Amino acid sequence: MLNTEKRRRKKGMSVRNVAKADAVLKNFWKDNARFADLFNAVLFDGEQKLHPVITLCIYYGEKEWDGAVSLKEMLELPDYMEHLVPDYKMNLIQLKDSEGLHFKNKDVQTIFELSRLIYQKKYGKITSIYKSKEITSELGIVIGAITESQQLINYAAEMEIGGGQFNMCRALEELVESGIEKGKIAGRIAGIEEGRLKTLTEQIEKKLAKNKTPDVIADELETEIPVVEEIIENIKKNASH
Repeated sequence: MLNTEKRRRKKGMSVRNVAKADAVLKNFWKDNARFADLFNAVLFDGEQKLHPVITLCIYYGEKEWDGAVSLKEMLELPDYMEHLVPDYKMNLIQLKDSEGLHFKNKDVQTIFELSRLIYQKKYGKITSIYKSKEITSELGIVIGAITESQQLINYAAEMEIGGGQFNMCRALEELVESGIEKGKIAGRIAGIEEGRLKTLTEQIEKKLAKNKTPDVIADELETEIPVVEEIIENIKKNASH
């Protein structure tokens, strides 16, 4: 019996407390200044100003950005309406022209710096800066993806198995050597007579349609494998355009 009375008392107190809380809240609603203080304290931790949210567009292509850099540039507006539409500028960062930027995060700084120097073909500067430094394979893969260097991606992936870090200078040496060799192959192709090159390309296309590999094609056409591979790459590029 006593327990039942206690429960009733507690229940009554609970109802009175809720009613009291409702009354306090209504008073806050009526008093704009007090409600604003409560709202500010709860949501903004007492701060009187909002923190800005900034959107950045990071472009890591090798060519210059040729797209719009503001909202109005994306719209077709007659002159008489232009002043009625608010404009929003794009905060554009071009990796290729980011010499003046310095990032607190060392990995971000490394990605920007190395990618930019590779685009600019400043291999000597890379050697002087990173001669005794090692970078992680993950960063190497990111830099390879940005600069579209499959050789660098492959090199970084191989080094990941061996410990996860590698020397960028050694990787670039192999990259440059690969580029020189590719240049020699391109020179050999350029030296082939135009009519002969056209015929050779058509023959290679037919053999590719039969799912033949580059080494088999080279053997059947009595042509060097690197030359066949380069022509195949050109065929794929032309097909994608």
